[in-house]
Amino acid sequence: CVSPSLKGRTELHDAAQRGDVEAVERLLSTSVNINSRTEDEGDTALLLASLRGHVEVVRLLLKAGAAVFISDKCCSTPLYFASIYGHRAVVELLLENGADVSIGNEDGSSPLYVASQEGHSEVVDVLVKAGADVHQATAKECCVPLGIAAARGHTETVQRLLEAGANVNQQDKDGASPLYVASQEGHSDVVDILLEAGADVHQATTKGGDVPLGIAAEEGHTETVQRLLEAGANVNQQNKDGVSPLYAASQEGHSDVVDILLEAGADVHQATT
Repeated sequence: CVSPSLKGRTELHDAAQRGDVEAVERLLSTSVNINSRTEDEGDTALLLASLRGHVEVVRLLLKAGAAVFISDKCCSTPLYFASIYGHRAVVELLLENGADVSIGNEDGSSPLYVASQEGHSEVVDVLVKAGADVHQATAKECCVPLGIAAARGHTETVQRLLEAGANVNQQDKDGASPLYVASQEGHSDVVDILLEAGADVHQATTKGGDVPLGIAAEEGHTETVQRLLEAGANVNQQNKDGVSPLYAASQEGHSDVVDILLEAGADVHQATT
């Protein structure tokens, strides 16, 4: 439901998607149904204009009475689409006209979550100021805005969310923390920000007992491994299977990481359980 529908469209749908202000004005002067939805995806003219970032068209539609709360068939609202595509002016306009900042799509992804996912830090600011919950999680994976921003390596967005009060150690359904996912992807700048904010270097996942240092070592992220060790990570901490960072790095052939771990005192005789 992210792509606009191609079936059951009216002239107003087409004009709104194109950003054709004159055509929209003309159509609104007739008896057109401003909240008409396309047949297959349920897109409204306001939703299509919001998705494309056509702020003047959005303004016209809202002034003419377009409903800000009507979603498509995936429960995605105009605010959701404006947020995921980073259209700050449209986001502000929708909020001024009563859009609910907390309504997510069918996966439970809120406007703040998708803005964080894409690294739209200015939109994140707008949503937070409008009362968006920084701890609102997705329905299935229980992922939060800070977690997805960290996983994607969006340093500025991570900083904004932390300043807004996001819990630096909040875990998803598998127990993966923001620090864990940032370490997994090798986003060392994000790792630095999270550590400075008080992230727990020893916080393990609930599923496998894996820690940030272990996953960074396994993935071969030398700089991230170094940062975690400097922050006090236990070089010999094992997961639930007894796999240590040194074992994981050795198994994957990451010789540079092996050197760093050995220099930090890794036990070459430590066995798996």
